[in-house]
Amino acid sequence: MSGRRITPTSIKSRPPLAPDLHLGPVTTRSATLEWSYPSDQSIPHEPIPSKDAIIFKLETRLASTSVSESVVHYQGQDMTCTAEGLFPQEGYIARLITEWVDPPQNAQPSIVQLEFRTSDESELHRASAQLQRAVAENDSSKASMLLDRHGKELSLETRDKYGRTLLMSACQNGGPELVSALVEHGADVEAKTASGKTPLISSRFSRHNTTNDRM
Repeated sequence: MSGRRITPTSIKSRPPLAPDLHLGPVTTRSATLEWSYPSDQSIPHEPIPSKDAIIFKLETRLASTSVSESVVHYQGQDMTCTAEGLFPQEGYIARLITEWVDPPQNAQPSIVQLEFRTSDESELHRASAQLQRAVAENDSSKASMLLDRHGKELSLETRDKYGRTLLMSACQNGGPELVSALVEHGADVEAKTASGKTPLISSRFSRHNTTNDRM
């Protein structure tokens, strides 16, 4: 049966229909969670509420602690949240609480939860080393995969023994796809070497015009 999005009135005496909670990318210190209602509602007596009639609250807590120690990461009407400030290699429970915006007295919320585990910091160290190797080998596909998976946690400004950032090395290697990937993930195009060279200057000295166009 097709879902009907309505503004609840009398049905507010019951908890609102809870959305499905999904786990997105998980890093050593963060986890992205998303929630959604099915496009086809198969429960005729549980209509999907209109977006402006409900409010969501996302909490997390360590699996070893009680609900009273939950941390609230988001409250509003969006349907995604990145929970940050987590600890590496720990088990967590995420709870999504769905409430009516103007609930009647004694109204109960809907609650769904899921368990997940943050990754080990050693994985991040390995990813950092793999990214440096990918840049040195001008492997844009490998670098893009690592950046997509760990980009927010990897430092793109780490310098090699010559004082070059990853972007400087990429510019000198002359890989335009690699340069684009690093720039899109926040690499500093204004960073300078001890002699004052920026990545753009490095690429010009290397005569890689296609690289220049990406910056």
